[in-house]
Amino acid sequence: MITASLEPQSVLLKIARLPKELEKEAFTGVKVAALFMGDEIAKSITTGKYGVKTDTGRLRSSFAQGDQNNIFSLTNFSGGVLGTIGSNVKYAAIQERGGTIVPKNAGALAIPINDEARHRKPRSFNLKMIKRQGRPPLLVRDVGGKFKRSDIMYVLKKSVRIPPHYYMRNTMLARRVAAARIFWDTVKKSIGVTK
Repeated sequence: MITASLEPQSVLLKIARLPKELEKEAFTGVKVAALFMGDEIAKSITTGKYGVKTDTGRLRSSFAQGDQNNIFSLTNFSGGVLGTIGSNVKYAAIQERGGTIVPKNAGALAIPINDEARHRKPRSFNLKMIKRQGRPPLLVRDVGGKFKRSDIMYVLKKSVRIPPHYYMRNTMLARRVAAARIFWDTVKKSIGVTK
């Protein structure tokens, strides 16, 4: 029996109640099925199918075998095999389940508004704060010129709510039958069954 379940940052594929003679083949089958599931999760992130917005591609690539942030393991237990595929990227779980982000060492989160600010810290600019009544403050950069123009670089927020995207869960549910088929096809091929 093959089951698929979800942990905070990984998908588990479990094969139980196997005859002792099939343990080696099951191990190979779970490996192939888990790698397939990792590829499918990466595809769902790439396409934005479940609402995950990519910026650097870090989360997507963390599902590839050999990536430093990839969780991939195979474990034998009596009568079965457990395969795990997932990501150690620190925001993988919050993208999956949602949650609230709060600042650790500051009074507010600086949310980049300007494209130039996306991959830079506020301290790398010469900014001034504009307080607004009833609304979050802004960090702006004076551009100067004839009209003394300013660029809004960041908005300061006390917290940010990330909605759940369920990219792993939805992919697992959508592709679990295909993963089971891949598992069984691999086992059959290993023992020489052609049909």
